[in-house]
Amino acid sequence: MGIFTLFNDIKRIVRTPTLEEESLRTIFGDVKLDLTRAPLRDGNHTLDLLTIFGDIKLRVPEQFGLALSTRTIFSVVEVETQSTGEEERPGNGTWVSPGFDQATVRISMRIEGFFGDVTIVRVATPPVADATATGGYEGETQQL
Repeated sequence: MGIFTLFNDIKRIVRTPTLEEESLRTIFGDVKLDLTRAPLRDGNHTLDLLTIFGDIKLRVPEQFGLALSTRTIFSVVEVETQSTGEEERPGNGTWVSPGFDQATVRISMRIEGFFGDVTIVRVATPPVADATATGGYEGETQQL
């Protein structure tokens, strides 16, 4: 899922079971990425984010563990948790969500921002069912 935009805006919903060294890069553009419907496999996932004169907004299920490593210049990284109303700005360095080690799905994000903002919204959602666990797949036709 390498996403790159130059002078453009992108809005995408992730529906894949893995994030392995995935990247999202925007220059003079905005990206909205929704991970709330992603049936991510248990374990560790990696996502690299870069914004230059653009904004990135991620929606992530609250039960996912997040570990952020940030490096910014004239940028803001903000983590909002909808269920509690908490908003945090970790600044440069590292930030780890509460319960990261106990989370079944953990996402490590490397974030670089230059004159652009990154907002991560942690959304309370029911767990996403893994279609392969039931023997089905997306788009399967079943008799009613």
